[in-house]
Amino acid sequence: MAKRLIITADDMGYNVERNSGIIECFKNKGVTNSSIMVNGVACQDAALRALETGLPTGLHFNIAEGVPVNSDSNYTTLTTRDGRFLDVDDLRTAAGEGKIDVSEVKTELKRQVARYEELVGRKPVYVDGHKHGHLLPGIVQTFAETLKELGIRATRLQYELDQELATWNHDPWREMLFITSQEAEWARPVLKANNIWTSDRFYGLMTMGRNMTAERLQTGILRAFASLAESADPGQPVTCELMTHPGFACEGAGGCGDGPDEFAKSSDREYEKSILEGEEMQQFYREHNITLMSYHECCQV
Repeated sequence: MAKRLIITADDMGYNVERNSGIIECFKNKGVTNSSIMVNGVACQDAALRALETGLPTGLHFNIAEGVPVNSDSNYTTLTTRDGRFLDVDDLRTAAGEGKIDVSEVKTELKRQVARYEELVGRKPVYVDGHKHGHLLPGIVQTFAETLKELGIRATRLQYELDQELATWNHDPWREMLFITSQEAEWARPVLKANNIWTSDRFYGLMTMGRNMTAERLQTGILRAFASLAESADPGQPVTCELMTHPGFACEGAGGCGDGPDEFAKSSDREYEKSILEGEEMQQFYREHNITLMSYHECCQV
């Protein structure tokens, strides 16, 4: 069984320090691609650096933080009265109750894809979601249909195995781990019906920030691949995506219109970067014949 691992650095474009950290992590083989937030204050810097270094990128679709890219939108359901996106908890509740006008989701998604194309020179090969808002019930159907309409091939399916084993996670994060994975499981048939490619397995919800260690990464990745051993076609590769958040701490401007959050200003992202770049992880990939790939390579672009 050929094993392929996509290592995605989320949130590029949030601030220049994060961009610098992600680029350095890519050069040191810690990540294989990154997702750009086009409503981030440093999105233009992110695109330029990615193009200069050959870092493959996709779109980090954001309807859960900051202000819309479609600045003249006058959205009435996606945003608060001051024009800022609902936070992800309020978005989840509103979408579940059918209170989100999905035409606003479609409009904003198309505008963010267009902005990405302006910055990078091509449409994104894949689109994932900031805080996993793309797969929320009440939103995922429109998200998948719009990707299909735009000819975009792939997205993230953040269903994580063995959630109960993450004893280092505590509420409320532990509860969100279960909720987010369940939403991904519900989204699976919707994505499949629209011919949107996803990795066979996913890992990373359990290992954000200081919860990341080389041992936890290795255990989770191996369990993900092992779960596919019996069902996989021997002639076909299997793919796992590892979600990561490397970067340097934000020291100046940052965010998506609201300023940098605490995670951005902490040293946690640099800590993740050090784990991902470490020789222990590189040796692990070699020993287990795991091929590091990008979404672009997996989708044969």
